[in-house]
Amino acid sequence: MRLENIVLDENVEWERQVELFLYRLNLYDFKLTILNFFDVGNSMSLAFISGIFTAFSIFTPFAIKDYRIQKFLENRNYAVAN
Repeated sequence: MRLENIVLDENVEWERQVELFLYRLNLYDFKLTILNFFDVGNSMSLAFISGIFTAFSIFTPFAIKDYRIQKFLENRNYAVAN
């Protein structure tokens, strides 16, 4: 699914800014050279952003589960002590 088809938020201003960013990204060729070793272009920047969202969506459930287990053990130890 393309990023343009996803509704990010109910905030119209935020959605408009994202649409403007994606439009300009497609319109202008964005290139950045790092120490003249390699070029970072549109595809590289979108792949990097995609990687960040993927990592976030993978690690968030594990962090939530770890937090819940930790709270469960704290409550269990508190109940046993009393």
